[in-house]
Amino acid sequence: MSCVSLGECLTPRCMSSGTSRRHVRFWSEFGGGGMAVIVKEVKEVIKTATGLKKEASVCVTDNNLCDVEVPAGVLSSDVIHALKSGGSPYIRVRGEPTVWEVKYVEPLGTCSVVVDVSFLLLHFCLDVLQIHNFYMSGNHLFAGLTLFSRTAMSVAQRMGSDTYRLIHEESEHIRKRGYHSDAFLKLLDLEQGFQGYVSLAVSSYGLWFEARDWWTCAIGLLSVFTSLCGVASYLFRNVFLNLSTYRWSKERVA
Repeated sequence: MSCVSLGECLTPRCMSSGTSRRHVRFWSEFGGGGMAVIVKEVKEVIKTATGLKKEASVCVTDNNLCDVEVPAGVLSSDVIHALKSGGSPYIRVRGEPTVWEVKYVEPLGTCSVVVDVSFLLLHFCLDVLQIHNFYMSGNHLFAGLTLFSRTAMSVAQRMGSDTYRLIHEESEHIRKRGYHSDAFLKLLDLEQGFQGYVSLAVSSYGLWFEARDWWTCAIGLLSVFTSLCGVASYLFRNVFLNLSTYRWSKERVA
């Protein structure tokens, strides 16, 4: 069994959405025999050590990274001990294995790309309207801050990659893989992590000075809401998910 990427190893086959499983990953210098033999040996070592009748799910990538799904009712520490016990000449673990908690979710569709891009366009349009409203109300400081941050964001996006080409490639990527590419996630982090914070700060503090009628008040409130959603999405991806990974890191193997 040979896999092109680790993402294909974690593709759910009989798992329902929302189900979580712990996986043990390790680098190994496999002692020959081919991928099929290596997978068979890893399964046999774990089966012998844990005493389970059901075989564990094992995947080996082309770069010698092995992923083992911890069977239900088995401690991940027992799996690691079995792999490092030297019970098979085909398995030579390099370094310390790590434990990951993997949650199976439904694959994304092109609608998710449309929603994310629409959100970015909405945020851009709201910033432009706010710049206009701030200048019209005489608040040049807030207008200058928003204009500077939006210009810096546009330059960073243009220098980093071709946004139009990236969005087009993301549609193809998500149809084939079912998840966002790293380049697209970096684009979202740049927009929501930098511009989101600046827009949230300026919109929240400057709303009182911006609102001259119901229209400018609505623009300001909508800008605060979109900025808040963007910052929340950024924090979820970069803080909450990292804490979840640390929970099952090698410092806490259970």
